[in-house]
Amino acid sequence: MKSNTGVVPKLRFPEFRNAGEWEVKRLGDYLSNKPEYGVNAAAVPFNKNLPIYLRITDISEDGKLMLKNRVSIDLDASKEQYLSEDDIVLARTGASVGKSYKYRKSDGALVFAGFLIRIRPNILELDSEFLSQYLHTNTYWNWVEFTSARSGQPGINGTEYSLMPIPLPPTIQEQQKIADCLSSLDEVIDLHTKKLEALKTHKKGLMQQLFPRDGETTPRMRFPEFRDAGEWEVKRIHELLEYERPEPYIVQSDNYEPYGTPVLTANKSFILGYTYEQTGIYEDVPVIIFDDFTTDKKFVDFPFKVKSSAIKILKRKGENNIRFIFELMNLIHFDPQQHKRYYISEYQNIVVRVPIPKEQQKIADCLSSLDEVIDLHTKKLEALKAHKKGLMQQLFPTMDEVRL
Repeated sequence: MKSNTGVVPKLRFPEFRNAGEWEVKRLGDYLSNKPEYGVNAAAVPFNKNLPIYLRITDISEDGKLMLKNRVSIDLDASKEQYLSEDDIVLARTGASVGKSYKYRKSDGALVFAGFLIRIRPNILELDSEFLSQYLHTNTYWNWVEFTSARSGQPGINGTEYSLMPIPLPPTIQEQQKIADCLSSLDEVIDLHTKKLEALKTHKKGLMQQLFPRDGETTPRMRFPEFRDAGEWEVKRIHELLEYERPEPYIVQSDNYEPYGTPVLTANKSFILGYTYEQTGIYEDVPVIIFDDFTTDKKFVDFPFKVKSSAIKILKRKGENNIRFIFELMNLIHFDPQQHKRYYISEYQNIVVRVPIPKEQQKIADCLSSLDEVIDLHTKKLEALKAHKKGLMQQLFPTMDEVRL
């Protein structure tokens, strides 16, 4: 189908710079089949003798397969109910509408659920990886937002996906060049993601060795100079920490700037924004920031302000090491079935074991050094993702003024 207007990306590989404009097409014209809905059936606990059931919740926001909590479907599935190489599934309803996943044989045999729609590109005209990459562009997500804006629950059906406009270069070879470039970058991102996860797992395992387990009086691994230092001492949290109410440091304005004093808020990110207000800045750091409602906690070693009175500022008592106590608190978990809200008062009387301050310092230094490596890899991964996002904005044309 011929489009009304041609488009050109800002960045183009040299061999295609004189290849002519891209044209905006309808996705349905480049599929080998009409969009297909998945199986409407209840999931059952995972069973290796049954097919794996792919649901919306098994797909990450960046289109990766997550089978940590995999389930099965009790069904004698036909060949067509399994995903095939180059198939792409799209979420059709709810908050995840528009989310996509490209199937690969290495992911195993998967039967897709009814809230997913399968599209199967005609690979002679539309490269599957090119399409998969396009489904993560801002242009695509703008279309999803517009198309799914209907009364009630957001949704996009198979017919609407077929009508979706997609910009295509004049040749399949240019599609493949773009796909190869971006998928190669994805491989680098995946490697860094796995390395970061391995570092986090290493830290988790190290902490299990450096801190006594339940019922034990000493850790299983100890630095040489402390191996004869005796048992760790029994303490309650209130003997290690005191807390300060946050009211003097609550920010009075919601006008945030890109730079200034960080404002900490009661959510998982903890950084709400920045303010230039010069009064009420907490500077007696380092401290632990504790959210009374969620038990989220953060070690803070920079001046800050707070947004919510739910946040408590925890300071060390005596010669105790605040970083060590922070890591110790990360090992404390409440039963979510018994607690809906958490307050610092509930932590006050928790019994823990602690070593002498010098051993606290040694453990804190060890874990802090590992955290620095983790932070470094986290920033590198974020930079790679930002680089890919910027590259995609250059390699795919925008279509703000283009209509079919």
